[in-house]
Amino acid sequence: MSAGEHFSIVLDSSGTKLFGIGRICSGQLGHTVDQPKPGFSSVDPIPIYLEYDSNGNPIENPVITRISSGGSHTFALTENGDCYSWGYGVMGALGVGKDLDRDCLFRPKKIPVTYGVNTTRLMKGLCPVKATVQMADGGAQHSAMVATLEEVDNLPAEDIGVEEIVREKKEKLAKKKREEQDQKEQEENSTKRLRLNEEDV
Repeated sequence: MSAGEHFSIVLDSSGTKLFGIGRICSGQLGHTVDQPKPGFSSVDPIPIYLEYDSNGNPIENPVITRISSGGSHTFALTENGDCYSWGYGVMGALGVGKDLDRDCLFRPKKIPVTYGVNTTRLMKGLCPVKATVQMADGGAQHSAMVATLEEVDNLPAEDIGVEEIVREKKEKLAKKKREEQDQKEQEENSTKRLRLNEEDV
């Protein structure tokens, strides 16, 4: 069991059945599509599923090894080292990226742990890495995570799109370098013309 502010998350002995009890308004129980009414809560345990199929039907949970709640958000770690988060993420506490972290997650989402790391590594010409999350814990509106990184040949599934980001960043850097070079050449030419004018005088 793990408890936050006005809600609790419970994991059964099999590690596959996850339930939530208490306040729901910020996605604390991870089971709705849209935001519930302010102050809405449940006194009965509500099943929580980490994944859904394309039709919105819940998929049986993998074995969950650890759950941990912050003020209004929760993490669930699976036996294969993935980490899911849901709940209140306005201050970036969910770790799912700046776009989604501006709001709440009403259903669990797998955290792309290595997304930023691999963007930097590929920029430097290094191999991508895969993360195995060992621990994640939340505070009031912040979180911390411990993970091991292993070099791999191909990008992890959660890092799809990194190549495009790296390509755009490289193009921007190359453009900036060209502009700086052009500026330098213009300054050098201007200095040469000024010297020639002074010599003529």
